[in-house]
Amino acid sequence: MSTNELIAFTGVLFLMVITPGPGVLACVSRSLTSGPKMSAFVILGIIIGDLIFLFMAIYGLVAVAELLGSFFMIVKYCGAIYLIWLGYRTWTSKIETQTSKFKQTASPGSSFLSGISITLGNPKAIVFYLSFLPVFIDLEVLNYADVLATAIIVILTLATVLLTYSLAANKARILIQSKRGRRNLNRCSGVAMISAGVALAVKD
Repeated sequence: MSTNELIAFTGVLFLMVITPGPGVLACVSRSLTSGPKMSAFVILGIIIGDLIFLFMAIYGLVAVAELLGSFFMIVKYCGAIYLIWLGYRTWTSKIETQTSKFKQTASPGSSFLSGISITLGNPKAIVFYLSFLPVFIDLEVLNYADVLATAIIVILTLATVLLTYSLAANKARILIQSKRGRRNLNRCSGVAMISAGVALAVKD
C-alpha cells in the first residue's frame, strides 16, 4: 500500500469523522452529563464498530454484509431508540441527584453499547468501508502490515477527533456550576442525544 493511498484514506476518514453526526452528538452528550471517562467508552464502542466494517471490507465480506442487511437495520433502530431514551432521561433528571444518578445510569457497558450500536447502525459507516474504501485502497494487494497500518489510522483518527469533541464538551460542563446552568446543560445534552438518535434513525 502506497503512502499516497494512506494519506488519501486518512484525509477522507478525518472529514467523515469530524462532520457532526450521531457519533459526535453521542460523545458530546455523554461528556456533558457524565464526564470524559464515560464518553471514552462511547468512543471505544464507535471504534470497535468501525474496525468491524474495516475488516469486513478488507477480507471480502461485502456479500455477508448484504445478507446481514436486515440485522443492521434492526441494530440501527434499536440504537436510535436507545439514544432517544437516554436523551429523555438526561432531560428529565433531577439536579439534586444528578451525580449519583449518572453514576448508576451512565455505566461503561451502556456507554460502550451506545457507541457500537451507533456505528453498526450508521449507513454512512457501512457505505464508507464497504463501498468507498476500495476506491482509495487496493484491497486485493494488502498484506498484514498494510491491514495493521489501516487499522491504526482508523483508531487514531476516530480517537483524536472524538476525544477532542468530548474534552471540549467537558470543559463547558465544568464552567457551568449554578443550578440553572446545570439544568440548561442537562437539556442541551438531552437534545444532543435525542438528535443523535433521530439522525441515526432517518439516515438512508
